[in-house]
Amino acid sequence: MEKPLSGVRVLDLTRILAGPTAALSLAEHGADVLLVTAPGLPQVAPLVRDTSHGKRSTYLDYKKPDEAARLRELVSGSDVFVEGYRPHRMAARGFGPEDRAQLRPDLVYVTVNCFGFGGPFGDRAGWDQVAQAVTGCCDLQGTAANAGRPQLTPVYLCDFLTGFLGGYGVMLALTRRAREGRSYHVQVSLAQSAMLVQRQGLLDDFADTPGRLDPRNPSATRRPATPRSTATSKASARSSG
Repeated sequence: MEKPLSGVRVLDLTRILAGPTAALSLAEHGADVLLVTAPGLPQVAPLVRDTSHGKRSTYLDYKKPDEAARLRELVSGSDVFVEGYRPHRMAARGFGPEDRAQLRPDLVYVTVNCFGFGGPFGDRAGWDQVAQAVTGCCDLQGTAANAGRPQLTPVYLCDFLTGFLGGYGVMLALTRRAREGRSYHVQVSLAQSAMLVQRQGLLDDFADTPGRLDPRNPSATRRPATPRSTATSKASARSSG
């Protein structure tokens, strides 16, 4: 059975971890994804293995004129361009969203960063743990776990959520492109994702859910309990927006 994104070509110029997750979600829906990296760029091997299945890969250093020209050729034949470099770095090299839209008028361009696209931190680099700290996720996690201090979540909350939102944004943009044409710029950030998830609130009546992990003892599980038919949303989650 043909997948929904079969035939869609994606260039993935991202590393560790939100951008690769966005491109992976496209590959899992059938897109033809080419991971483009350069020798010498830092990588985390387990994360590369986790987010690269279903992708092809190549080395290109866009700082070299001949390889930059090759990258432009690849862009001209692609539908989606995903980048996660430090803000404005790609634009400074001629690979910003406006530049790429001129080369490929119906391109979907995806930008992934830490702090969003405005404000005093908009030009700064960052990563999952930083986003969790500055948005209050660490405080919320520490409180929920009764740790008496801020804690990181057990998973890369901001990275994975931002990646999936980026993939979803691409699908929306491709749908709109099919109807109206034109190019689109999908913008996602770790900090905005962290604030989004906090605005959803906390569930407050699942403390005795069968099999629930005890945050104070991750190797143990809570005792079985009678399942409840409804769950309420606690609206007191702290928002840092």
